[in-house]
Amino acid sequence: MTRVLLFDDPSLIPLLPALAPPDGGWLAVVAPREHHSRWGEGTRLLEPGLAAASIAEADEVVLAGSHPDLLQLAHDAAARGQAVQVIADIRHTADWAYALYPLTEDFPDRLTPRFAHHASHDVRRLRQQLDRGHYGPTAQLHCQCTLPAAEFSNEAIDRQLFDDAALARFLGGDYRQLTALGIPGDGDCPRSLTVTWQGDGLPPFVWTVQPGPEFGWRLTVRSDQRQASLSQSRDRAWTFDSPAGDDPLADDSPARWSDLLRTFDDVAAARRSMRRRRTIDLQEEAISERAQFKSLMSAAGCGLLVFTLLGVVGLLVGAAAFDPRDSLQRSSEAAGQVLAADAFSGTSADLTEEGRLELANIARRMLRTTTPLLVEQQSPADPDLDVRRRGAVAQTLEQAGIAGAASRVEVRELRGRWFVRLVTVAWVLLFLPLGVFLAVQGLIVLARSPRTSAARSAP
Repeated sequence: MTRVLLFDDPSLIPLLPALAPPDGGWLAVVAPREHHSRWGEGTRLLEPGLAAASIAEADEVVLAGSHPDLLQLAHDAAARGQAVQVIADIRHTADWAYALYPLTEDFPDRLTPRFAHHASHDVRRLRQQLDRGHYGPTAQLHCQCTLPAAEFSNEAIDRQLFDDAALARFLGGDYRQLTALGIPGDGDCPRSLTVTWQGDGLPPFVWTVQPGPEFGWRLTVRSDQRQASLSQSRDRAWTFDSPAGDDPLADDSPARWSDLLRTFDDVAAARRSMRRRRTIDLQEEAISERAQFKSLMSAAGCGLLVFTLLGVVGLLVGAAAFDPRDSLQRSSEAAGQVLAADAFSGTSADLTEEGRLELANIARRMLRTTTPLLVEQQSPADPDLDVRRRGAVAQTLEQAGIAGAASRVEVRELRGRWFVRLVTVAWVLLFLPLGVFLAVQGLIVLARSPRTSAARSAP
């Protein structure tokens, strides 16, 4: 199996042997020019801008850095379908990690985060003892961290908190609440910070960081039954002291991409908790772009339904209040028994061809209803013409078998033609957003089905 290394962080070199190919040689090392001197003459060194083709030839990609060009290369490799192992670093940013999460929903093994503690047998041994209940139900974990005073800053705190937040979840489990308390210092950097993770049935994990003369790190496990400690030296080597014995280590499953996202969330939650001075409830699931899209579409759909419902009620009330037509005209129009002035030829009482067809249809409807037929009054007013048109229409209806046709034909001015058109346009505009939304939903289903099925059936 060939692997390409994307590198720009010398502090991660101790973790690389566990991720190197079995023969120990990388297909290529992609690094900014200033880091080329760290590698031997036999190493194939490439700069990020010229490495895309070589990366595409590899079976796997290992990211050990945070340079923007390296992050983009790792993103592109994962999008192509290559396996990518990422040595977790807060400088990768949550935005970058969340952007890759949709790939892990369909292909969980494509992206694998690597935390420093996963490579430590001592850390894994402590986790195994906690899982097997060696410390009983009263176990508590207290982590005391000291950072060099000259390097003590918000950035240094966040980077250490990122590593230890992942460790807290690795040892304790899926915590549900987080509380951060900081002692104010000079500027916006706290003099010390204490973060506490809590969860139902999980051992509390208390983490404290403060400045000191040099780096120091110690985790103490306390319970009514026994006590153990895990420490880390300046060169990040682990030491575990426990009276529980050395049981054989069970195989440990690799971290999931959601573990990386939750670690970013914990760091952000600690900052919110310190700023708001309250406990933060941690989300149970990482929110992917797909889940966000579904939530957004659900909210949009509910909003459109409410908008449409309120619009229907408002339009019905408004139409009834401002309708200039009387009840007789509304009844005749609803029954389709209105004959407009353009059904006649010019200023005569003779019906046009279209007018005769329309009147024939009206006659068939009048056999089933008592609603009168309205003939539009001539404009400008011509009473004599109106009388002749009424007589011509009544005669035609009598010939069609309509009893009492003369009494069922009225000539009057038709009001509200503009109102009917306006209300029709309003109904269309009211239901148009909902129709577009439903059409988009249908297109999403049609566009997604074949490709998703093929992707999930692929080996």
